[in-house]
Amino acid sequence: MSSRFMKVLLIGATVASALVSASTASATNWTSNGSASPGTVFSATAPSTRFEFHVTSPSHLIGLSCTNTTATGRLIGPTGPVNTGNWNDVATMRPTFSGCFFAGQTMVVVCSEGHLDAVSQAGNVVTGNIRGISCTMTALGCVINLTANLTGNTYNNTSSVLTVNGSSGITATWTNSAACRTLMGTTAGGSASATLGTTTSPPGPLGFTVTSSFKPNIQHN
Repeated sequence: MSSRFMKVLLIGATVASALVSASTASATNWTSNGSASPGTVFSATAPSTRFEFHVTSPSHLIGLSCTNTTATGRLIGPTGPVNTGNWNDVATMRPTFSGCFFAGQTMVVVCSEGHLDAVSQAGNVVTGNIRGISCTMTALGCVINLTANLTGNTYNNTSSVLTVNGSSGITATWTNSAACRTLMGTTAGGSASATLGTTTSPPGPLGFTVTSSFKPNIQHN
């Protein structure tokens, strides 16, 4: 084998090794200060909350206000996917709403636990999705079913605030019962898009401040 050919092989091997090293160095790893499933528990509070239902038939807007808004969750960790993709199910979140009034009537709101996905990070702020939360809202014998899959939410590792973007991704449905027709102002059952946020109209982004001693921290580095 000629020395020239050997040199070509050596150069090729060196280049390949460098490419592998560069690829490994460029890989980014999601990490958190949470623990293995079921995760580390945290709790948070938010200001008074407003839901708005955008009914189309007939076209009108109905608002629901809740004076007490809290949440509990669990953060998974300590390491997530070693790639530039999402960290799906990095945390869970179950919101609780009380002191709720809808069309002048007391309404009971019960929500399931949803899933949080980390999508990207810029500085101390992680952007992600909240999906799979469902709620039942009951008043005057009418049950409204609500589902939420929210994008564009952020979590600030420094201030420990989860800002929920409830401007889209929420759907409400109700049956064709006398109670629901009265409550929703319709002539039949139906569905409507809904928004969630602050008590302004339209509702603005809703900030959940972590109040537990454990403060979630999520990093992509």
